[in-house]
Amino acid sequence: MSRARPVRLALALTLALGGLASARAGTPPLDLGAVSVPDLFEPALPFLDLQPEGAGVLSRCDWRFDLSLTVANDFALSRVIEPLLNQRREREPLTFELLRSLDAVDGSDGVFFVDGEVSQVLFSFRRGFRGGVELRLDIPWRDVGPGFLDPLVEPFHRAFGFDRAGRGGVPRNAYTLYVRSDGRVEVARDADPDPGIGDVTLSAKGRLPSVGRWRLALEGSAKLPTGDEESLYGSGSLDLGLQLHGSRPLPGSWGDLHLTLGSRRLGSSDLWGISEQTLWSLFASWVRPFGDRRAWDLFFQLTLAEVPFESLRLEELARETWLFDLGVRRRFPSGRFVWVALTENQFTYQSSADFELTLGLGWAVTGH
Repeated sequence: MSRARPVRLALALTLALGGLASARAGTPPLDLGAVSVPDLFEPALPFLDLQPEGAGVLSRCDWRFDLSLTVANDFALSRVIEPLLNQRREREPLTFELLRSLDAVDGSDGVFFVDGEVSQVLFSFRRGFRGGVELRLDIPWRDVGPGFLDPLVEPFHRAFGFDRAGRGGVPRNAYTLYVRSDGRVEVARDADPDPGIGDVTLSAKGRLPSVGRWRLALEGSAKLPTGDEESLYGSGSLDLGLQLHGSRPLPGSWGDLHLTLGSRRLGSSDLWGISEQTLWSLFASWVRPFGDRRAWDLFFQLTLAEVPFESLRLEELARETWLFDLGVRRRFPSGRFVWVALTENQFTYQSSADFELTLGLGWAVTGH
C-alpha cells in the first residue's frame, strides 16, 4: 500500500476546503487559542487522545475547518532490550524469537519493543451555535509502517546529546511492534497494516462564566468505534472525555496562557486485555504573538497524561507521558491560518511518541 496516501488525501482535502472557505462571505475574529497536537504512540493509538485547547467558543453560525498532517517516529523498549542493542556492531532486525526468549526485569511482567512510524491526516470541523455552544467533528486517517524519519531523528538526538536507547542496533526505517504481558496478552507484528480511518470523535464545548481575567469553557467528547481494532486504528469500544479549559491574557505583550484539566473514561480493549479505566491529563500552553501586525504566534505547550497500560505491569510502558510542543502559527486577514509544530518526549521516554512533526492549516468563516 502506498506510503503517499495520507499526503494525497491531505492535498485533496486542502483544495476542497479552500474552495469552500473562499465562497463564504465574511471572516470572524480569530481566537485560535492553543494548538491541537496529537500523541501518535502506536500502542496508545486506539484510545481517546485529549489535546491542548483554549477556552474560546465559536459564535453562532461561525465555522472553522482544520486540516493537519502529523508524522510520529516511535521507538520504545524494555530495559532488558537496550543493552543487547548497544552491544551490536551492525544493525540487525530484532526477531520475535529473541524477544520471546527474554525474561522480564524486576517491576515488569513482560517485554515490549516498538519501532516504526505513524502518519495521521486529521480533518476537524467546528460550528458555533446559540448560547455559547460549539460542536466539533474529528476524523482521522492513519497509516502505520516503517516510515522515513530515522535518518533525521538519529542525528538530531546525537546533536543534542539525547540517549539513542539502542537505535543503532536495529535497521533504520523498519517496523516492529511487540508487547508481551506474561500470561495475559501478546501482540507481535512486523507487517504494517493498510492505511485506514481511525475512531471518529464528536465533541461539544460550552462557554462558562468568566472568573476574573480567566475565560472558562467545559468540553465533552465521545470517541466512536469506527476504526479497525486489529490495525490499532480503533479500540473497538466507546471512550468518553471531559475537559475544563481556562484562558487568560498575560501582562504586557506576553501573549496568552491556556490551561486544560482533562479526564478520559476509556472502554475495554480485548486486544490489549485492558478493562475500563479513568485517566487524567493536564495541558499548559503559552501563545505569544509577534511580527508585523502581530500576525505570527510562537507557542510552547506541555502535556502531562496518564497512559492506559498500567494493568499490563510493564514498568516503563505504564509511566505517565510528558510531551513538549514548540511551533509557530501564521494568521492571515482572510481567516486562514497555518502552523508547524515539533514534539519531543521528555522525562519518560517509553510511553509516548519519540518525535513528531505536525503541519496544519485552517479557515475560520462566518455564516452571518
